[in-house]
Amino acid sequence: MYIQDKDVVGKQTLYEILGLAQDCQDHEIRNAYKKLLLQNHPDKNGDEIIRINEIQNAYKILIDPKKKKEYDETLERTFQKQGFDIYGEGLDEYDLNDFNEAETEEGELIWTRDCPRCQAENSMIISEASLEHNIANSHDETGSYAIIVQCESCSLWIKVKYYDTE
Repeated sequence: MYIQDKDVVGKQTLYEILGLAQDCQDHEIRNAYKKLLLQNHPDKNGDEIIRINEIQNAYKILIDPKKKKEYDETLERTFQKQGFDIYGEGLDEYDLNDFNEAETEEGELIWTRDCPRCQAENSMIISEASLEHNIANSHDETGSYAIIVQCESCSLWIKVKYYDTE
C-alpha cells in the first residue's frame, strides 16, 4: 500500500482518528482500536459505517510496522511542506551553509536558497545587514546566532543558525 501526500493533507491523521500520540506502542494501538470499535458500533450509535471504516483503516496501517513507517514518513513530508514541525520543536532549522552566497550590484553580500516547501527559486533571502543587525542580539551557549527567515513566495518561516566570523 502506497500512501500519498494528498491522503494526509487537510484530514485527521491516523493517530488522531485513534486518539493516539505518534510514538504509541502496538498495545496502545490495539486497545484504542477495540475501544473505538465498541464506542462506534452501529448497534450502539446508529449508522456509523463511515467512522468504523476510518477506525479500521487507521488500525490496519498503524499496526503493520512497514505500513506505519511509510505512513510516518509521508506524514512528516506533508507537514514539512506545510511548514510544520511535527516534533513540536518549533521552526525547521537550517545552517547558513545551506544557502548560496552571492553579491548584489551594490556590493552587499546576500544568501539565498530555494524554499523547502514551495520550491520557489531563491525565495529565502538573508542580507549581510540583517545578519549584522541580528548579532547585536544574544547568542546561544555554542556561540551561534539564529535569524528567522520567511519565504517570499509561500510565507514559510525557518530558523537559520550562523556564527560571527569576526
